[in-house]
Amino acid sequence: PAEKIAAPAAIYLLDCEPWKTACHIVRRLDIAMLEKSDCSVLCLPQLPIFVDTTVQLKMLQQQLNKCHLVAIDTEWCDDQGNEITSVLSTIQLSFLGDNLELLAYVVDLRIKEEDEYCKLVRSLIFSIIESENILVLGFSL
Repeated sequence: PAEKIAAPAAIYLLDCEPWKTACHIVRRLDIAMLEKSDCSVLCLPQLPIFVDTTVQLKMLQQQLNKCHLVAIDTEWCDDQGNEITSVLSTIQLSFLGDNLELLAYVVDLRIKEEDEYCKLVRSLIFSIIESENILVLGFSL
C-alpha cells in the first residue's frame, strides 16, 4: 500500500494573517502593565471577574463578540470520588476591552445543576474556539 507523505507544517510570518492582526491588536500592550514595582511577579491590573451566573455569561459573551484576540487558560481538578481522572474546573479568559483595558474573567465550569448555565458555557467556549474572527492564545489547555 502507498504510504502517505506528511505535508510540511505551515510556517506563519508575523506579517501574514492571523499574526498580522494579532500584532496590531497587542502593539499597545506593554509588560509594565502587568508588573508591580515592588515585586517581580506578573499581576493583572485588576482582579478577574468570577463568572458563575447565566447573567454574567451573557454579558461576557457580548464582550467577546467584539474581540479579535483572547487568551485562554484552564484549571483542572480531581473528579470527585475518582482519583484517576481530572475534570476541567475553570477557564480563564483575558482580552482587551473597549478602552484597551485588560479584562480577565474566570468562568466556573463545575456548576452542574443549572441546564441553562451549562448550555451557555458550552456555547461560549465553542463561539471562541470556532470563531474565524478571534485569534486564541492558549495556555495549559
